[in-house]
Amino acid sequence: MAMPICSMSCFKLSRKMCKELSNTMASFWWGAKENEQKIHWVSWKKMTRNKASGGLDFKDLYCFNLAMLAKQLWRIITQPNLLRSKVIKARYVKVGSVLEANVPNNAS
Repeated sequence: MAMPICSMSCFKLSRKMCKELSNTMASFWWGAKENEQKIHWVSWKKMTRNKASGGLDFKDLYCFNLAMLAKQLWRIITQPNLLRSKVIKARYVKVGSVLEANVPNNAS
């Protein structure tokens, strides 16, 4: 999980990419090989439950990605004097608030 978190806090990943990452994690967890399927003792839905509910607390990567991006937006709004906030506002928000800004065509 450590690899995608950095990119997820900066870029919005597509649903397809998040699904492929989840499939890769599930294949690793269940030990599937290229031509061999192993028994899935627990469904992926149960594995994504929180630990208090009997799951293993795997994250829904698409929702996690949106939460990480919302966290960045929250920092920009609540801490406008940070260098990161100033750079993003200067680059992407020419007039008005961050919440009212349109996404430019050249945005990454």
